[in-house]
Amino acid sequence: MKKMLTLLWSLNMCVNTTILPLSCGAKTEVTYDPNALGNNDNYMPEVPVVPPVDGWIDATEPKPNENLNNDPPKNEAIVQNPKAEIMKQYSKALFANQYSLKDLGVETSLDEELQNSHYSSSYYFNTLKQQKISNMNLDLGFDDEFKAYSKSNFEEVYSKYFESSLINENSVLDNSVYQNKVYNPKSSIPELLEMANKIMPTLANSLSDFSGSGIKDLLMLLFSFQGVLSNLPEEANVALSTLTDNDSQALKDISSALNFDSNDYTYVDAIQHSIIALAKSVNGMRNKSTTGIKNFDSASKALGVVLKELTDGKISFDNDIKESLKQVKYIGGIVKFVRVMFLYLDSFSESDLTEKTLSVDDVLKVKQGAIKTQNGEKVNSINMQKWIRILKLMCDDQNGQGLRIIKNIVCILFSTHDTPGLNSKETNLGGFDQGWWKPNVNYSNSKEIYAKIFGYFITEVAGERISTISGSFFPDNFIKSLLNIGVGYESGGTVSLFGTKNIRQVLDFLSSWGTIVLPKMITDIFKKIKNAGEWEEFKQDWLKCIWYDTKGGIGISIKKILNQPLSELSKIGESFGIGANADDKEKVYFDDSKDYLGHYFSSKSLNDYLTDLQNYLPEKQDIIVDFDSFKNLLNSLASSQTSLKNALENKQGLLVGLGLKKSGNSVKGSSMDLLTNTLNEYQGLFKGLVSFADKKINELISINNNMIKEYQKIMDSLIVETTVVDQNKYEYLVSYNDKRTKFTIELQQNEQGKSYISSLVASQKDDEAIENSNAEISVKQV
Repeated sequence: MKKMLTLLWSLNMCVNTTILPLSCGAKTEVTYDPNALGNNDNYMPEVPVVPPVDGWIDATEPKPNENLNNDPPKNEAIVQNPKAEIMKQYSKALFANQYSLKDLGVETSLDEELQNSHYSSSYYFNTLKQQKISNMNLDLGFDDEFKAYSKSNFEEVYSKYFESSLINENSVLDNSVYQNKVYNPKSSIPELLEMANKIMPTLANSLSDFSGSGIKDLLMLLFSFQGVLSNLPEEANVALSTLTDNDSQALKDISSALNFDSNDYTYVDAIQHSIIALAKSVNGMRNKSTTGIKNFDSASKALGVVLKELTDGKISFDNDIKESLKQVKYIGGIVKFVRVMFLYLDSFSESDLTEKTLSVDDVLKVKQGAIKTQNGEKVNSINMQKWIRILKLMCDDQNGQGLRIIKNIVCILFSTHDTPGLNSKETNLGGFDQGWWKPNVNYSNSKEIYAKIFGYFITEVAGERISTISGSFFPDNFIKSLLNIGVGYESGGTVSLFGTKNIRQVLDFLSSWGTIVLPKMITDIFKKIKNAGEWEEFKQDWLKCIWYDTKGGIGISIKKILNQPLSELSKIGESFGIGANADDKEKVYFDDSKDYLGHYFSSKSLNDYLTDLQNYLPEKQDIIVDFDSFKNLLNSLASSQTSLKNALENKQGLLVGLGLKKSGNSVKGSSMDLLTNTLNEYQGLFKGLVSFADKKINELISINNNMIKEYQKIMDSLIVETTVVDQNKYEYLVSYNDKRTKFTIELQQNEQGKSYISSLVASQKDDEAIENSNAEISVKQV
């Protein structure tokens, strides 16, 4: 009996201490976990012990601290200065900030922009903070609480000693430290894009089913995930809040912008009203008053001022996506302006635009004619495929077709011919005689459209009138006449200016004597054209001249620009000294994120995007975009029972609030019902656009991941030598191949006893300098 009891006791001990449970014949493999119960040196497992009988103790009884699992010994050693060890990890982040891939000689397939980009120190260090200390391959722990085998995140020991921001307004960074834009993977791919990437494939597949059931299935799927919508990315919340503020006024404005005004009888009427709306929107975005914008004339003048400020570099744009989204409330006027312009252009046939050269009289008939109607309603739609074809032909420019198209578009939009049958003095350079007792006045007509804006712009630049001892002329009339001769209409008449001169002779005068009467910006343009040897071509046909820029001296070729990355557009201004002033350069800071998203989308040409759209959109189907359908949807989102504002009151049930049912069907007449109808109506368009967007987002994510991998490989290869100068000053010699940099870091403490970097210096070292430096400093290496 004694032996039986002893045997049972021994078996019980073995089962509990070896932890090899048997369950239905399956064996569980145990891995070493230094933090788990039972792997503590002073820990003894509590097991139900059968006491020995008659004082007999079996030899198999476990002894205190006996390692029955053969666990590897734990590294109990710690550094003498935990702050120095934490800053050693930060020195790697500083190295990433200090050098681009190109600087480090890394060969990669990434584009030149990324190869020349420095890496965000905060992104690398924040990523490192999420690692478990036991995964950091440390030789020594930080302190008794955070040893090398600790399963705590590195962030925990960092927060014990340091402020959340290592570098703050009290930090002094030497000029040797790289302090400019850096590539930050987190800001390069906003949360909104990451979220979109997850649903794009499902969306594209659902839109591929043209029976209609695909969209219903998609809505059913969205319904099941609507709880996720309560955790929308911050950018989405900013946009939604802006749209629904002030009783959803932004939605109402956009909806209104998709409709004709009641007094839009001709295209001239609609265009002038859209220019008023645009001027108000632009001034709103600039925090300028809109009270002075009361009619077409005052709106054109306001936009002329904006163009002048743009050319002077006095207007900048916020790259912060959240701040940009707040401007959505002003977008209505921009939508109206763009919509009306496209409707006006679309009123001309495809063959008119591509196969013939339109005259100003051809344009006048359409411009001042009644807005086209269909079934008694004004046509409020455009043929999207038609314009993709036209623009593609323009970019390809086979047999001069591109030049013909651009001339026709300029004629439609910017020619000044407002009175049928008027002679060649319509925009007379010298102005118009109001009688001997009154001064001449410049051109003005109640039927003007877009050229009016350029007239006010040139007036802002050169003044209302340019006078010499021999005569005077109006810059407003001059620019309108110049636009006209570009499309073959001689409308400037003559002016008395050291003899009788037509517009081409006035151009000659200005190119030689313009510095006396014109701003430097304009005379520099003329000088550049003359130096390029293209002055005569420019005088005869300035539009052809800048379309081809055959000799390349002007620096502008519209044809080349259409086939080059969109980023090249900035060179138009740079070519003539137009743009940001050198004194107004954007301020940059240490670890300031660059806008790679903008670079990515501007790295393709307009022709590239047109080709992509042709590949993704239905090939043999014209896509008619009817603005009325979008207007009705926005009306519902703005002011119905299923409005966006009402639905957002319960984000968990957002789609229900918009009218969606669990079955994928929608409440009749609800916002979701109108959205479903729109999706069905433009299924081919949406499928193409979603597939196109999915491709681009995936490309972005792949590029982002590759950039992360490249720098991670570098970080894993760094060698860091640490020198503790004193308790709050450390030096780190960071090496990667032949690139070596010493970072000197000094710390200070805040009122809570947490440290931050008070001083930071970087110095590049060659081998000889390193040896001398090491010989001079005899301090303890950690």
